[in-house]
Amino acid sequence: MYKSPSKLLGTIILTGAVMFTSIVLAQSIMNPQGQGGKQGHDDKKGQDDKHNKQDNDQLACYQWDIFPDERFNLNVKTHSSLSKGTKKQDSGTSGKDSGHAQQKAYSVHGKHVVHDFMATVEGTVITAGETSGTTGTTGGTADSTGAHLGLLAKWVRGDGKSADFVRSVTVDCTTDEASATPHTWTCESRNEFDVYHGFSRLTKVDETRDHACNTFEDGKHRGTAALTADSIKGAQASIIDQAHHQNPNPKQNPNQNPKPKK
Repeated sequence: MYKSPSKLLGTIILTGAVMFTSIVLAQSIMNPQGQGGKQGHDDKKGQDDKHNKQDNDQLACYQWDIFPDERFNLNVKTHSSLSKGTKKQDSGTSGKDSGHAQQKAYSVHGKHVVHDFMATVEGTVITAGETSGTTGTTGGTADSTGAHLGLLAKWVRGDGKSADFVRSVTVDCTTDEASATPHTWTCESRNEFDVYHGFSRLTKVDETRDHACNTFEDGKHRGTAALTADSIKGAQASIIDQAHHQNPNPKQNPNQNPKPKK
């Protein structure tokens, strides 16, 4: 049947409109939320990533046996894989049979508390043969498993003019527990007065019940009560020069050599 060009063009336009409407309707049925659905998915993924990131944080507060009034309150966060391990000779291909266990690195941030004073702490934990961040199990038959901790507590306190009485302390610890936050660490330490403290032990305590773990020092202390060996007289502290009490000149830093008399 013959149709005029104008009628034929109208039919084509109408057919195209119907097809376009059908396509749009089908898409809306398959994805009723449209862009909002994608946004909702992205929001959920972001929340999951945030939750997983928070799950990587481990909190641990430690008491120092040779300085019982001092605490290290630490946040330990997963940083990265450090080593996949090496196989023993004639061993299988499993990581559990490695001569050196798989290793993992953690970043450490927190505070070092000395009586009513505190300073910031940075450090690193390396675990070997760890099966879980908190189990403390050895995780295999490797030759060496456990964990290693290094801490630097950043202290600078003095008279505000020419002499300092408090300096940073470095702590180096190990444990047989393959955990980033074990129950105990065996340590050696020294401060920047070149005072070596010998062997010591850090033992985990319950920070919700240990008042010292939650100590916070504001700026008022720095202006009104300098942390010196005299201010904690009668107590041992890791951050001071123990010879300070015997120094006849309290203004002279005992770590500095006095000028010879002419």
